[in-house]
Amino acid sequence: LRGIPGFYSDRQNHFHFVDYKSATGFLIPVKNELGQILALQLRRDDDAKPKYLLMSSATYKDGASSGAPFHVNRYYPQKNKLFTSVIITEGILKANVIAELARCPVAGLVACTTFDDSFVPQLQKVFPNLEECRIAFDMDFVSNDFVKAQRKRLAEYLSAAGLTVKLLTWDKTHKGLDDYLLASRSVSRRAA
Repeated sequence: LRGIPGFYSDRQNHFHFVDYKSATGFLIPVKNELGQILALQLRRDDDAKPKYLLMSSATYKDGASSGAPFHVNRYYPQKNKLFTSVIITEGILKANVIAELARCPVAGLVACTTFDDSFVPQLQKVFPNLEECRIAFDMDFVSNDFVKAQRKRLAEYLSAAGLTVKLLTWDKTHKGLDDYLLASRSVSRRAA
């Protein structure tokens, strides 16, 4: 467990998992294109903020920082398909739900700000035939200037790299694309 974010060793070289002030919830793996776990994110089950915490043990013996890697869900039933388009959303759990319901690959950012100059080259390495990115940030961008600015920044960054960018929107009564797809699925089931 040496060097794995969230784990650390004590003086007797016994490994432990970092305790964020007894925060409870469930762990969400942040995976790369091979399905390997890069980091763990805790989805808290209480009302404390922030709701999501990246597990890091950088300040402990044999620990490591998680950084803020982006999550890849290639939608494995079609793993041999050479994808030309990917949805980019904010949130790891959200990316998994969208990939399953939309049946397409999704890249999940830890937060709407967690991309830098290395993001596009990494994305193109994962999806070598990439031509189009569909940004699906939460609909709160309409009233949240910070999210709106990050959405615009990402769009400009992707466009500057020569990629076609589409900004996805949906009924704003559903915050995220995952919520919208789940609601649409429920309506379809009731109609059948």
